[in-house]
Amino acid sequence: GPSRAAGDSVRQVYLNIQRRFAFIELRNPEEAIQAMDLDQIKFNGHPLKIGRPANFDQVALDKLRLGKLPPPKLNLESLGIKNNLSTQVENGPNKLYCAGYVRPKLQRK
Repeated sequence: GPSRAAGDSVRQVYLNIQRRFAFIELRNPEEAIQAMDLDQIKFNGHPLKIGRPANFDQVALDKLRLGKLPPPKLNLESLGIKNNLSTQVENGPNKLYCAGYVRPKLQRK
């Protein structure tokens, strides 16, 4: 949206293809909170699970964001995504867990 800072939101990614998950670090907690709106988005026909890692510290996030308004929801339609995604994952800082990645099948020649 208009309040978004210029540049890349994703700072670092750890991808484990064999176990079908990734850890994604975003540049700030607000963008991570917004990225949670992408829970259940389909990738290669399969829904991704976007949420917080098991060791996530909600208390630390609450202290960090004390007195701040929640960031605005992602405008999914402006991204070309229909607004029919789940919002069942709690909000929190800038690390997310993404599971359900299905490796595309390679075509043999």
